[in-house]
Amino acid sequence: MTNQRWMSLQFFGFFFTFGIFVPYWSSWLILSKGFTADEAGLIIAMGLITRAITTFFIFPLACRYITLAQLNRIVPLASVVLIIVLIPLDNVMSVVLITILLSLIYPMPLAMHEAMASTLIRESGIQYGKSRSYGSIGYIISLSLTGVIISLKDETVIIYLMIIGCIMFVLIASFNAPVPLKTKIALNKVPSFHLFKSKSFLLILAMCSIIKLLMPHIIVTLFYF
Repeated sequence: MTNQRWMSLQFFGFFFTFGIFVPYWSSWLILSKGFTADEAGLIIAMGLITRAITTFFIFPLACRYITLAQLNRIVPLASVVLIIVLIPLDNVMSVVLITILLSLIYPMPLAMHEAMASTLIRESGIQYGKSRSYGSIGYIISLSLTGVIISLKDETVIIYLMIIGCIMFVLIASFNAPVPLKTKIALNKVPSFHLFKSKSFLLILAMCSIIKLLMPHIIVTLFYF
């Protein structure tokens, strides 16, 4: 398998699950688990906040100890386990706790696959746009397919479709990774406070924070109307 095709499949595998998780997770929490809109908003908000922590801190920390190839295999497998744990839970705080743990791991490919693609562009000359387009294709396919299945069944199938998607991601991640990804990446440590000296960074940070904080409420509002 070429490095180009391998990277394309990784994008496809993750974003196929993301096309289930992002649009339909609030529906599953409200209609399948029976949580109120406020409770579902709390759960989603905690997940979004934790996702930011994963991108800025957890992923770089993991890269110090294991290779990208190893991390790519661990993430989908751990995600499957945590999603399965959610099935019997019906207490808000227990779901919040597992959601936080899930959000520390499951969204990691958002940063990890970008790091992989950058490495393969440098080492193998792959075309980023070509591989990334497979992620968009996977997202659209799962988004549409999940909507059709829900219309035929009900929202209880969302969690099982998510599990199936993650298992598929596990299988895709098990393919032999390109050699450049089997060595630890060198991290150039730059003090984080330097970023806060940039007005552009502060502006973008404020905008993203507002969007992330409003997103759970927007999702729930659109769900009802």
